[in-house]
Amino acid sequence: MSKPIDFDIPIDRYQGPKTVPMPEGCSKKSVLPLKVLCSCVISERRAKELDLSFLSEVINDKNCPEYN
Repeated sequence: MSKPIDFDIPIDRYQGPKTVPMPEGCSKKSVLPLKVLCSCVISERRAKELDLSFLSEVINDKNCPEYN
């Protein structure tokens, strides 16, 4: 503590752009084929049906195994 501590820290403000420009190759939008979109919708719907049926069996059936 024999020397005073200098707390003057230089601060530089960033003056560049707020967002980085997107590369030209990434800026093109594309739509997935209809077959892929349909299969995603069908698989999601099937998963929801299976989840609902499992939950209803757990609630209504006493012999249904439960997984933790």
